[in-house]
Amino acid sequence: MPITKEFTIRQEDKPGTLGKLCQALADQNVNILAFQSFPSEKGKSSIHLVLDNHTAAKAVLDQQRADYTETEVAHRGWATLESTSTTATAGPRR
Repeated sequence: MPITKEFTIRQEDKPGTLGKLCQALADQNVNILAFQSFPSEKGKSSIHLVLDNHTAAKAVLDQQRADYTETEVAHRGWATLESTSTTATAGPRR
């Protein structure tokens, strides 16, 4: 099973912050393969992203001064991403 990186990004939970991050990634031709976002604490959100170009994504996140961590995850196509500590689903809901 292929291994890839999942980025967990913590940022302010306010209109436009996620859009700015996604636009910065798009400007560098980084595609989002899997996505999950939820409130993590008052005024903050936790965003989990699996991206197609780890190196370019990391450069964008560093340029944006993003608060992020990386985790290796096993990629099972579009259905499931699994790490040693968490499991996230990706792809369209059915």
